[in-house]
Amino acid sequence: MIDDLSATLAAAAFGDAPGTWPLPAAVTPRQRWLRAVAAGGQGRYGSALAELAALYRQPPASEEQLLLLGPLLWKEKHPLLIKKWLQELAARERILERVRAGRTEEAARRAAQLEEEIAQWRRLWKWLCEENP
Repeated sequence: MIDDLSATLAAAAFGDAPGTWPLPAAVTPRQRWLRAVAAGGQGRYGSALAELAALYRQPPASEEQLLLLGPLLWKEKHPLLIKKWLQELAARERILERVRAGRTEEAARRAAQLEEEIAQWRRLWKWLCEENP
């Protein structure tokens, strides 16, 4: 069922069914992204933005998931994507700086978590730049 749903959304986003509407509801993050691409391609920007906002609110993807989606997002190297990427990284670094000022055990735990997250973002950035010139 999920494969059929993914295939339907992929066909609407990139394949031979760009006019499909209404689109089926997404179940996975990848399906939400495909649904956003399809809706945006049809000029349904509000729907596309709603899907992307829902993705943004989801827990962070694993590094493996990001490596799978990265080439799709990076292919065009859109300046807004690059700008957003750098803003997100800078925001995390600012948060880390503030958290490091804390003296509690919780602050130390959160700082370690943020350091790993930032390292993950940097590894992915490096991989995208090297693997997808």
